[in-house]
Amino acid sequence: MVTPKNYLHLWGDRFLYITPAIQSGLTARSSATVLVSVSGRPFMLEAADGTRAHCAAAVVAPHVARRLAVEGCGLLSLNIDPASGAYRMLSRQLGGHGIQVVDARRFGRLRDSFEPAQFGALDDAALQALSRRLVESI
Repeated sequence: MVTPKNYLHLWGDRFLYITPAIQSGLTARSSATVLVSVSGRPFMLEAADGTRAHCAAAVVAPHVARRLAVEGCGLLSLNIDPASGAYRMLSRQLGGHGIQVVDARRFGRLRDSFEPAQFGALDDAALQALSRRLVESI
């Protein structure tokens, strides 16, 4: 079996970072971030105030500090420019919260694309479609 590695895909108003595991310190991005477990198993997301969530999907608002611990489940990290239409759609889901846990069941059959994405098996068009559909699902 091929070992998954890190991938970075860049488009005009977003980028998709795919990784098998990550342990981050306290970070804040200027983009909104959609975090999704590849396997569906939970990862740990911690807010700056120490509040922790073990979840399979979440949205983090721009400039919100958080820590992330992903081990053994893989992660899709979709980062979206706050000036984009996609962000306006996501901001409704955030409802003014800095971090919003998302029910991963919303992704339905879209989950079938997560593992191929993690292993580098999707072309650019399929990855762009995946990123659009992630936002639409939320």
